[in-house]
Amino acid sequence: MTVLLAAQLCAALAAPWMVGVLGRRALALLALSPASTAIWALVHTRSAFSGAPPTEHISWIPGLGLDIWFRMDGLSWVMSLIVGGVGALVLVYAAGYFSDSSAGLRRFAGVFVAFGATMAGLVMVDHSMGLYAFWEGTSVLSYLLIGHHNERRPARAAARQAFLVTSSGSLAMFAGFVMLGTVAGGSFRLSGLVTAAADGSLDVASPEVVCASVLVLIGAFSKSALVPFHFWLPGAMAAPTPVSAYLHAAAMVKAGVYLIARLTPGFTAVSVWSPLILAVGLTTMIVGGWRALRQHDLKLVLAYGTVSQLGLIAAALGQGSAGAMAAGLTMLIAHAFFKSTLFLTVGAVESATGTRDFRRLSGLARRKPILAIAAGLAALSMAGVPLTTGFLGKEALISTLLSGSHAAWTTNALDLVLALVVAAGSVLTVAYSWRAWWGAFGTRERSLLPEGESFASPRRTSRWMLVPICVLSLGALIGWAPHALQSVLTGEVGLASSRAPDSPLTVLPGEAHLAWWSGWQPAALTALILAFGVLVIALAPRVEALQSRLDWRVSVVDLYSWTLRELEILAARVTRVTQSGSLPWDLSTIMVVLVIGVSAALLIKPPENLIIRIADSPLQVGIAVVIVLAALITARSRRRMRAAFALGAVGLGVALLYASQGAPDLALTQIVVEAVSIVVFALVLRRLPRYFSDRPLASSRWWRFLLSVLVGVGTVVAGLYAASARIHPAVSELMPSEALSFGNGLNIVNVILVDIRAWDTVGELSVLLVIATGVASLIFGGRKDGRIDRAPEKSAERTFLPAASSLRPRDRSTVLEVTTRLLFPTMLVLSLWLLFIGHNNPGGGFAGGVIAGLAFVVRYLAGGRRELGEAMPVPAGRVMGLGLFIAGAGAMLPLFFGRAVLQSTPVDIGLGVLGQLHFTTAMILDVGVYVLVIGLVLDLVSATGAEIDRQSAAHSGGDAR
Repeated sequence: MTVLLAAQLCAALAAPWMVGVLGRRALALLALSPASTAIWALVHTRSAFSGAPPTEHISWIPGLGLDIWFRMDGLSWVMSLIVGGVGALVLVYAAGYFSDSSAGLRRFAGVFVAFGATMAGLVMVDHSMGLYAFWEGTSVLSYLLIGHHNERRPARAAARQAFLVTSSGSLAMFAGFVMLGTVAGGSFRLSGLVTAAADGSLDVASPEVVCASVLVLIGAFSKSALVPFHFWLPGAMAAPTPVSAYLHAAAMVKAGVYLIARLTPGFTAVSVWSPLILAVGLTTMIVGGWRALRQHDLKLVLAYGTVSQLGLIAAALGQGSAGAMAAGLTMLIAHAFFKSTLFLTVGAVESATGTRDFRRLSGLARRKPILAIAAGLAALSMAGVPLTTGFLGKEALISTLLSGSHAAWTTNALDLVLALVVAAGSVLTVAYSWRAWWGAFGTRERSLLPEGESFASPRRTSRWMLVPICVLSLGALIGWAPHALQSVLTGEVGLASSRAPDSPLTVLPGEAHLAWWSGWQPAALTALILAFGVLVIALAPRVEALQSRLDWRVSVVDLYSWTLRELEILAARVTRVTQSGSLPWDLSTIMVVLVIGVSAALLIKPPENLIIRIADSPLQVGIAVVIVLAALITARSRRRMRAAFALGAVGLGVALLYASQGAPDLALTQIVVEAVSIVVFALVLRRLPRYFSDRPLASSRWWRFLLSVLVGVGTVVAGLYAASARIHPAVSELMPSEALSFGNGLNIVNVILVDIRAWDTVGELSVLLVIATGVASLIFGGRKDGRIDRAPEKSAERTFLPAASSLRPRDRSTVLEVTTRLLFPTMLVLSLWLLFIGHNNPGGGFAGGVIAGLAFVVRYLAGGRRELGEAMPVPAGRVMGLGLFIAGAGAMLPLFFGRAVLQSTPVDIGLGVLGQLHFTTAMILDVGVYVLVIGLVLDLVSATGAEIDRQSAAHSGGDAR
């Protein structure tokens, strides 16, 4: 299963490139990615319904006992078929829906395939934390898919609304999972939680379990758009039709009802579980059906219908009996097929006519009979007309409720009330099913149109769009084999029999039964549903008028908008108070909090034995005196450049302290960083006034002086206190042996960076990339490529500093040019040497990368901004991206050797007569650090140097090319 998910993620990464090469037809080829999920499930059908379903185990954080489990049981099997099969057909449809010139098609392909992989992981994972990770993944990817048309404000607003609502619910669900895992003794496996709740080992009556169950349900309700979170789904119709057909029919909105189905076999014993699900689900069914009957946009009719259907499915799955579970699963399968069919049909209608407003459509059934028949079959299944899959599931639910479900929490009288509520909602379902089909394909009188308007004229529908619609519509006929479907759902360790996973002890009460005929009472109620549905259809204008009169002045959408607006106003006010834009004020606030926090800790628990070591040698005392003098010069200097160089002297003094203490790696890193810092300071300060502003010795300056003294003293005291408070052996004592045995290196510092704390390194690389990109964006402004200007071609003969010849004679320095010719290759060789020896000697990718970056800085200083472009024609952003990619590849490489991500793995390659090449996979990560740091230095110099030079030349009327 993990290999399947990894392959699909690789396909998602390759999707943009494939679309760039093959165009929109690549989407049909990419359909193989979600299809592989369905194929894998079909291959493992027998084992999925056996007593020992396929499982996989990944040791994530062994020290914390966090191991991720994947499990393909009956429920996962059903969901995998839906997620994979429908996803593949929707991608084939998308190959005809989009054009090669469609904006953002490459992005759509990658995100859609990634969403399919994430959804597959969600239904296969058997771990609450893993489920939460995939859950959030679907939220982020759905945000990108819903906001596909990011140039349109409604699409951006709908994407943000869906993301905020679903992610807020997922945070509640996460809290619930943490509480359940804690109460269950640290077990986060979903199957284990269900078993514990079913056999009584989990105290389902405890307040912690009850509260956790409600929190989990909040996450499920928000994901499946149940009341009061239902409003985000109609807004998400701003997404392209393939997105709506997949996310809102077969994938994303199914996640919530899937979670309910997964946990109900055990958690129905929790007192609030089933009643809360029934109340919310049936309310959602009525609200969604009622709102669907006033819509004129075909997509909105289906959107509110989806809300209604999800409420019914959730109610059935959470009711707590075997019969209702079987009915809910049947309706879940039926809904995936008929709703995706209808969404794709609306997309085909809009593509052919240019509108979704059914008031401007007429006679499409005659012009597009195949499309009308396929949509009609899906609409019949949605309405629950006999001989369709939708009817089979709804009939099973009604039969279960009328005959007494035997659920532990309910009574026969309450079951009867629930059956009547389901019947009322089903009447609305019949009405909006007809509204959706007749709205698209019915024939209307021209007199109903405003004067001067005409009905839309349809164009030809592509076969790429028509074939998936026809295939999906056949899902309405699955119910023709009720006994086969029942045998699948009620296998030996099946779903509707509701045995808790891994335990046959607990079975939901009642019996699952799927059949066309369940007795006279269900048949009579079904006939009444259809009859009243026809009556509502006939009274459609009056129903719309009634809804207009009963329309509430305040809706949930208005409440959401008001809450968001007030939150933004509050945030703006808090920001205005706390963030005045004054750097001294911000720094003072941070420092005051630091002083208060450290002082409070020292007062609460004063140090018992404060160990103070002034120095280890007289040399360190001398270095400290130099550092203090340099700091005083920095604080007292009126010239900006002098202050910058004095500050650099402080840094170099600290480097000498590192070296005197036996830390050459830290000293080397400090020196090269100080060199880059001085260069950046010099490049920026040359555009600022030479002197600091002359300010009188006012009270504010005395306050800053006092604060700086308190911070300095407090930092020293806190460091001494921390060193004196150690009660256990230092971790550093284990580093030498572990660095060699686990990291295969003698340089402890380098091994810490690329092995022991490699996750931190990768995270810091990402942060560096983001910060550098932000700084460059502020300076480059509208120039999106960030490319550095190059020297104009003057002759075929190439020189070492070709751009220097374009400088004015007074701007050139022969000494600097000759020195650069000597230093540039030397510094590059030195940087590579530090890179390759860094695993066993002082050096490494960071120090080597900074020195290589400084080599390019020297060329810039000698030849100007165009010389930097000649030395590195590739934009700095791409260099940094390449470095992060190499680091990621080095992180994943150990997986090919059967080890964990970022675990150092020795590699030996025989080179014949050249001998043996030995290195570790951590070396690849270090190479990524090396490349990214080069890009970082280039980015800083090109932004603060070359780009500012270009802008200054442009403003002064010079050559700004």
